[in-house]
Amino acid sequence: MSVKRKINQIVVIESLPDGDIMTGKELYEDVVKRHIDLLQEQAIKMTHVFFDVKTKNSFIESLKYVNTNSKYIPCWSGFVIRGVRNLT
Repeated sequence: MSVKRKINQIVVIESLPDGDIMTGKELYEDVVKRHIDLLQEQAIKMTHVFFDVKTKNSFIESLKYVNTNSKYIPCWSGFVIRGVRNLT
């Protein structure tokens, strides 16, 4: 038996090297945030959050946020990540 949960939050996590096109930020600003803030009806309004992670620790912290909050706020998480040589 599957349990259906309504998504109440969208989380976008971006980890891209400086100089790359910030596609996650663009997705968040142009689609997610704009749609929710300007078009979504108040009665069904979702929350949204964007993480721009530059280190391994900040990535782990963003995942902890998702893990903690997903227990209370069903969420959808999107990751925009490309490989880098030296992530410390």
